[in-house]
Amino acid sequence: MTPKKFLLIFILQGLFLALLKGWFFTHQIFANPGLQQLAFWVATLIIAAALVRRFGPISFLEVFVLAVVWTLGDLLLDLIFVSPYAGVSFFSSYQYWMGLLVMIIAVAVFHKKRHIHIRQQQQAHH
Repeated sequence: MTPKKFLLIFILQGLFLALLKGWFFTHQIFANPGLQQLAFWVATLIIAAALVRRFGPISFLEVFVLAVVWTLGDLLLDLIFVSPYAGVSFFSSYQYWMGLLVMIIAVAVFHKKRHIHIRQQQQAHH
């Protein structure tokens, strides 16, 4: 994971999730609020999984650092960019915090695991 790739994917992740949160927390998209929450969490999962796989094989330490940076970065970007449109009250909704938890779980589960990549290379070598 290079710093350039890290910064580029962080910016993309912040942009995509800020737009998603701004849209879901300011508009009633579905008639059923439960369906809207589920759609938000699924969209967050898909975006986070797609972006974390762009890093290639990474270790669990890098996953931990990535999850912390993305979470803290999202909190800051949401405060700066989303709160003027959605209001600060969306920080008190459990849907928002569950969205962050879904993002962390997606990063932890769907990244390309370095130890598996190394084993595959060793097995191909033999």
